[in-house]
Amino acid sequence: MFQTVVYSQKPFVEYFRSSTPINEVGSLNLGSRPAKRNPHGGVETLRAIPWMFAWTQSRMHLPVWLGVGFAVRKAMDDGHERVLADMYECWPFFRSTLDLLQMVLSKADMNVSALYDTMLVPDALKPIGEELRQELSDSITTLLTITGQNALLETDPVVVRLNPT
Repeated sequence: MFQTVVYSQKPFVEYFRSSTPINEVGSLNLGSRPAKRNPHGGVETLRAIPWMFAWTQSRMHLPVWLGVGFAVRKAMDDGHERVLADMYECWPFFRSTLDLLQMVLSKADMNVSALYDTMLVPDALKPIGEELRQELSDSITTLLTITGQNALLETDPVVVRLNPT
């Protein structure tokens, strides 16, 4: 999934540059290295910290979740939904991984991302953002299916304590 979206779509880097504040992040004095290795190169020339920070600022958190929902849906389509649910219930590592993913997904905000697109992204590139937001929504739905929850962080002890029903 990641390779299909990021590497197979020629305008992806252009979308990234217009939908996130990567240019502003690149001008910050955050470290000793430039934000990108080659100003005219593709996604592989970007450095990790600016890449992550820019997606965080646009509220997509794309590098954290992209591909996870697709992989889990593939396993479900192959008949392994019960196995995945059992893994979530019984395997602390898997549960912790999905719970951390829930935490990040709960911080994602498709409305903010869509606003960035509305205000900053050329019309020709807007379908990329729509596709990414659809994948984000699908990934959340898939995660909720495996965890048996109705909402992200529904069973998180801190969230439950702060929002008693």
